[in-house]
Amino acid sequence: MIHKNDQPIVILTGHRKSGTSLLHRLFDGVNSLNSYPVDISVLYAYFPYFTSDSALSDKQLESRLHLVVSRSLEYLLTHNPSAVDIGKYTKLLKTEIVGANLRSRYDILEAIRESWSKYNGISSNSLPFLFKETSQSIFLERFLSMYPNLKMISVVRDPRDNFAAIFDGVNRYYSKMGEGELESISSLINRGRMDMLSAAMNQEKYPESFLAIKFEDLVSSPERVLKSISKFLDIEFDPVMLIPSVFGVGYSGNSHDGNSIIGVSSSRVGAWRSRVSESSIKIIEYWLAKEMDVWGYQLEFSEAQSHKEFSGFYEQYNSRYFYSDSFVMEEG
Repeated sequence: MIHKNDQPIVILTGHRKSGTSLLHRLFDGVNSLNSYPVDISVLYAYFPYFTSDSALSDKQLESRLHLVVSRSLEYLLTHNPSAVDIGKYTKLLKTEIVGANLRSRYDILEAIRESWSKYNGISSNSLPFLFKETSQSIFLERFLSMYPNLKMISVVRDPRDNFAAIFDGVNRYYSKMGEGELESISSLINRGRMDMLSAAMNQEKYPESFLAIKFEDLVSSPERVLKSISKFLDIEFDPVMLIPSVFGVGYSGNSHDGNSIIGVSSSRVGAWRSRVSESSIKIIEYWLAKEMDVWGYQLEFSEAQSHKEFSGFYEQYNSRYFYSDSFVMEEG
């Protein structure tokens, strides 16, 4: 069953570590929006992996949904200990999902929208509901089929700087989930390329519904970019947008390099030269050269130089993800 809702929805998206968290924090305290305060998370940690498992009961799905929502909200408390009463909110959400189809994206998004509005003591239809989730540009048409008045804003970043931000977290964070350098760069050249492609296509095909901004523009000219975003959303620009925060407390970023940055800073633009290896840069440029050209990012190396480096990467990549042994040796 296809649902349609004319209420305005705003989705902030982009590849992971592209600057979406910074953009999200700039909308903290903006009174013309009803902003969900963390990554909504259910669009990758609940859908589709768990909802596509027909063996899971509604009780199990509800338990998973509660886990994803509560754990994601806990992140807020590391920035502002009094940010949100998680127990109070999850009780409201539990009420909203009564009778809902727990395998329906529309039903779950509506339950979150309604419960977050009630938590804030406002009508769910009084303000546009804003949420953030990574790599959603590819699904724009799916969202528009549910919310015709939806607006999506995607952050595009130089993929070399994007990888540098991810690479900083390989040993500190991603390795705990089984992701090493090979997995990180493999993910970047595929999902990052997908985000750049879909952002370019969506902006051309759906200019009233989709806006792409470059991270570099946001951090170098924040007021100009935020005024452009405000115009796109048909809201008044608010100077509070210039200061990233979490429920009014200054936001110091979520980088994995251990350096906190208060406010909007362009210090990491072009920093890939000192943060990642020449080998990684060549691999990225070989696979994303066309997309980088579309978005105005100049290549550092020639195609021939990058081609040679990519051939070595491909051996590892193919062996890790695609090779299967058709010459299995018999024991004995």
